[in-house]
Amino acid sequence: MGKDAMMFGIGHDNPKVTDIDELRCDACISWDDKTVEPQGEISSKTIAGGRYVMFLHKGSYDKLHDIFAEIGDWIVESGVMLRDEPMFEKYLNRDPRRTKPENLRTEIYVPIEG
Repeated sequence: MGKDAMMFGIGHDNPKVTDIDELRCDACISWDDKTVEPQGEISSKTIAGGRYVMFLHKGSYDKLHDIFAEIGDWIVESGVMLRDEPMFEKYLNRDPRRTKPENLRTEIYVPIEG
């Protein structure tokens, strides 16, 4: 994995609606070597362009559900219109296994109209 690689998570289900055993998520990593061909269950994906609102979560991944609740409230209160694209997370720490939970940083991107 190169130094410029970025790590993303794209969730496809709402854990408040979908059973935990049925939740789906794409774990993604960027790569520069375009000679590498994805195989098997590995595929290539492009995150849609367009306008996004970004929220920054500071702290443990197991507390991400708190910011998603705040994002939901913000969506309702702000009146923004969402695009038909998934939200996604960008994990900013190079090696989360070697980072104290309170030092973890995650950007959450919400696709909006406009």
